Parts: sequence; C-alpha cells; structure tokens
Amino acid sequence: MEIESTADQKKEDTLIRVLLYGDAGTKKTTLMGTFPKPMWVADFDGKLDRLYGVDGIDYTSYSPTDPAQSRTMFMQFLQDWAEVQSMDKYKTMCMDGITAFDILCVRYVVLMAGKKADAVATLPDYGAQASFYNYFFKYSINSITNKNVVITAHEFYNVDKDTGTHSICPLITGKKIQPKLPGMFKETWRMVKKGDSTGNVTLHYEKEGKAIASSLLMHGKGSIENPTYEKVMKEINNEG
Repeated sequence: MEIESTADQKKEDTLIRVLLYGDAGTKKTTLMGTFPKPMWVADFDGKLDRLYGVDGIDYTSYSPTDPAQSRTMFMQFLQDWAEVQSMDKYKTMCMDGITAFDILCVRYVVLMAGKKADAVATLPDYGAQASFYNYFFKYSINSITNKNVVITAHEFYNVDKDTGTHSICPLITGKKIQPKLPGMFKETWRMVKKGDSTGNVTLHYEKEGKAIASSLLMHGKGSIENPTYEKVMKEINNEG
C-alpha cells in the first residue's frame, strides 16, 4: 500500500461511523477533514484539494485509468482498508467518496462474472453488488470499534413520475440498493446549502440509521450550521 501524505482515542460509544452525503459544493470533504487526526482517506474522487497540506492526513488514491484495472484496484482497496483498520496510528478512516467507489465496485463484479469491464451490468451483477454493500457497509464498517469512519457520497434527487413523490438519497447505481444504503449505517448525515449568497451550509443528522430525506422536507434529529466535528460531538453529547 502506497500512502501519500497531505501533510486519547475515544471510547466506542463516542465514535462516529457515518454516511455523509450531499450535493456538490456542500463541503462534505471539508467536514470530513475536521475529524480527529491522524486520518487516512481512501480517495476515489480525486478531489481532496481542501485537505492537501493538512497535517495528520494521509491518503491513497484508487482511480483506475483503464477499466480493466478495476479488479486489481478494488482488491487493493479491500486489502488496504483491512490493514489501516488494524493500525493504532489512525483515529479516523474515510472513503471519499462512495459514488466513485460504486463505479469501481460495479466494474469489479462485472469482471468477476467473466465479462469485459465496460460491459453493461445485469441484475445478477447488481445482486452481487448489493450483497457486498450489505456486508461491507452494514456489518464490517459498523463493527469497527477503535476509529471514526466517514463515508462521503454525492446526492441523488428524484421525482417519481407516477406518484409525484420527491426522494433524496446517496447517488449510487442499483435501484434496489440505493434507497437502502442509508439504513446500513448507524448514523446518516446530509449536507445542504442554505440557499443564500453566504456560502454557508447546514448538516441535517440522523442517529438511527434511517434515510434523512424522503420528501422535500428534511427529516432528522437535528441540524448544525457550518458543521465541524467539534460542533457535531457537542450537539450529540448534549442530546445524551
């Protein structure tokens, strides 16, 4: 594993293992970078500009230039993730972000099915993807007891043409697994812009692993303006 550098561990019940999603420009990566250091980031987006030069942040990039490299790259990530998880050095480990990782995962399952990397995924392929996500995000990540875990994702906004229902969820492929993804995490946070010219953002958070937004109204336990790790921990601990 080639790790590149951009520059008292808490008890298990104070650790955060979260899915953080939102539209582009909502400062998801910025919030992620406020978490306890040292931090390791699995970089799938290639957009860690805000974190370059920040002391205590290491990263490894997983962005294959050739789709045929997807199997090797995917297996390398899993090996690195397990290795970093066992390291006492890091207090936080991150994936930035799952939307790009999802493309890598689908290419991997397509290749494992004996097809070309650029082949169109079929229902069995998406079934294999869903099985992996159910294991990795619902059980493996939530079982980590010695580190914070932050997984970022872009946002998918949809209006059902039959019912007119508005839904907002993390952007990944697979219509069946997409709405289920938030429920795989113990905590789900959604970043939104305030809708004015200030550049401010608001974090809506939910601690019970439920989808935050199932309509135009935001559902969750609370919200924090211009959030940081310290603000989040103070808010959550006050709820106690």
